[in-house]
Amino acid sequence: MNKNHDNNLNKNSFSKKNIDDFDKAKLQEFYSSILGNNMEEVKKNSQRLRLKIYVFGLFIIVLTLILTFFMEKISFVTS
Repeated sequence: MNKNHDNNLNKNSFSKKNIDDFDKAKLQEFYSSILGNNMEEVKKNSQRLRLKIYVFGLFIIVLTLILTFFMEKISFVTS
């Protein structure tokens, strides 16, 4: 009886292992669609993506510093 129960668990498509395998396959498909299929393409595309993220972060930091500088110079409180 226990062996049949174990076999049913292995065949169950909603078991934790099958769900994990399905999620892993979906993640691999998603990342390969963004970064590419072969290793060289993945390296090149991940470097481009990393550069874009760093440039965006630097832009946000510079914009924040500029806005902070101008907000301190302009007084909104009238006396």
